[in-house]
Amino acid sequence: MHRALLITGLFAGALLGAAPAWAAGGEWRPVYDTVMMWINSAILFGIIYKFGRKPLMAFLRGQGDEVAKELQDVEDRRLAVARELADLKQMMEARDSQLADLKARMAEEGELSRKRIIEQAQAEAQRLLEEAGQRTGHQIEVARHQFRADLVDLAIRLATERLPSVITPEDSQRLVGEYIQDALPSA
Repeated sequence: MHRALLITGLFAGALLGAAPAWAAGGEWRPVYDTVMMWINSAILFGIIYKFGRKPLMAFLRGQGDEVAKELQDVEDRRLAVARELADLKQMMEARDSQLADLKARMAEEGELSRKRIIEQAQAEAQRLLEEAGQRTGHQIEVARHQFRADLVDLAIRLATERLPSVITPEDSQRLVGEYIQDALPSA
């Protein structure tokens, strides 16, 4: 039914297109050429429609399917990239928090290490002060003993120089007797 209407429409169009040429003069050749041109065009379009419609439609469907597949592939890649980007952002945030934790831990360890070093230095200073005090005390004690020894030596030397002129032989005898009496046990 559609074909009959199409063919009738084409003939009517050919006749209407040829009508001005027919009305202008009485020659039939220009009208014939115009009508034949329209008929040949209709036949050509009919053949193209009859034999080319299915392959053309299949080609267009194939192209549509390929484009749809490519669009789906692009969408899949876009989604994959978006997931990777989200994962990377999450990893970066995790790394940032790990870095902040690491910095805090390093600062804390540095502070503890600084306190430990200060405590060790104070203990070492205290130990050195105690050692210096002990050495100084020992040196003072040694100097006292040396001073006493030197004083005793001086006293003896002075006594040996002066006593012979001051002590008489009787004093010497009396001192020896007292010494012996003190040395012997009492009976």
